[in-house]
Amino acid sequence: MRSLPEHQQLRAFLTCWTRKEACIKAVGKGFSIPLDGFDVAIAPGEPAALLNFLENPKEVSRWSLIELVPGLDMVATLAVEGDRCQLLSWQWQYSCYV
Repeated sequence: MRSLPEHQQLRAFLTCWTRKEACIKAVGKGFSIPLDGFDVAIAPGEPAALLNFLENPKEVSRWSLIELVPGLDMVATLAVEGDRCQLLSWQWQYSCYV
């Protein structure tokens, strides 16, 4: 992240966080999996992907990560078991009532 221009670092951090959180939730072990025990793609324009999983390298081919962009300043990731997954449709609606 530090190698990116400063204006891209926050987005890269949030991208990294949401991709890692999606992975640990999908695997079902939560924070018992150390966040430094696996790597996800975070470079701008790079597709969401699980790159490395130290605890069990077979996990890399087991999971697909799908980037969601619900708004200009928001990022989200969906982790799905399988390597031929494609999100065909999704709708994001946010309402705030004061």
